[in-house]
Amino acid sequence: LLMKHPEISEAAVAGIPHDEFGEAVKAWIEIVEGSTLTPEDIKNWAADNMTHYKRPYHVEIIDEVPKNLIGKVQRRILQINDPIYKAKYGETQ
Repeated sequence: LLMKHPEISEAAVAGIPHDEFGEAVKAWIEIVEGSTLTPEDIKNWAADNMTHYKRPYHVEIIDEVPKNLIGKVQRRILQINDPIYKAKYGETQ
């Protein structure tokens, strides 16, 4: 659903640890060149266009969403390198 936003060129979503909910949705977003989109803009757009349980709790804008050789998004790489994930589980898991 995030890809429906005209300034988002790629998105990856995964769960990260959350003290209250157990897990929270985090979105890593690659924006189109020249866009000034902010994480707050994306969260506001999601609030208007997505069901509450699908909305990202955290949003991070990144240069490039990692993919494997066949083009599949590597969510696990983003997840295990996230500071919140590392704080909960350590450097490796």
